[in-house]
Amino acid sequence: MTESTPNTDELFLILYCIIDDLYLEVAPDEVRFRNGTGRMKMTDAEIITLSIMQEGHSNDSELSFHRVVQKDYRHLFPCLISRSRYHRRRKALMGIQREMLRLLMNRLRRLAMWLAL
Repeated sequence: MTESTPNTDELFLILYCIIDDLYLEVAPDEVRFRNGTGRMKMTDAEIITLSIMQEGHSNDSELSFHRVVQKDYRHLFPCLISRSRYHRRRKALMGIQREMLRLLMNRLRRLAMWLAL
């Protein structure tokens, strides 16, 4: 039996599902229910998903990463916002993103310790 590695589409989807669940745990109500949330084209979870994927492609600038998403992954992000709007939202959500990654790493660490027993 051969192992297959997920393609980029699958990585986006897996990461989005994890981020969407963690967002509900981490984001305070004043962020989740801020003014204008219902009018936003992209959810905070989508922005954070893109942000983490962008960091995974550390060689890419924000501009080049946004172009790649626009060109190759529009089917996953049909309501992709402009790069400048993405930058502002990404910057505003960076604290929540860090907390989500910290929480995820702690959970993975505990799981790894449990598996090692």
